[in-house]
Amino acid sequence: MIAAWCWDLIESYLKRNLVNRGVERPTRRQILEEFVRVWPAFTATIGVQEPHAGTIRFKWLVRLAATEMEGFLADPAGWIQARYGGGKFKMNLHHGMHFVNTKNFKPEGSRAGATRPSSSWTDGEIIMPSEETRRVLKVFGVAVTSLEDAIDRRRRSKRS
Repeated sequence: MIAAWCWDLIESYLKRNLVNRGVERPTRRQILEEFVRVWPAFTATIGVQEPHAGTIRFKWLVRLAATEMEGFLADPAGWIQARYGGGKFKMNLHHGMHFVNTKNFKPEGSRAGATRPSSSWTDGEIIMPSEETRRVLKVFGVAVTSLEDAIDRRRRSKRS
């Protein structure tokens, strides 16, 4: 069985596959059969948002095959938080080489002290910068902001 939040991300892809194969109006049964056919080739790639050169980028942490997704699908925020700490994360779903959909997660907790794989995804671990490190970088003029940080600051200034 698949989590409802994930089904919402892939159902339109499944319907589109069937339409492209000549099924004009796929029934629920046909959609479920298509799911069973394609699910083994699905992967979920999870990345963490990090500041980069005055903007943000996602550092890709892990790629899960369909057979490895059970714990993640059951509790995505909890699964991410247990492995990588808090922060802003993105999950991209692919079927083979085809992009299917994306979803953002924001588990609570600090990124300080959280570990993640290095850029090769397999070699060693890197400690993510603490909030104190980010504050010091800002003081010295290194841009480490994101759209959400700017929105949060604006909301706080409106409340004052």
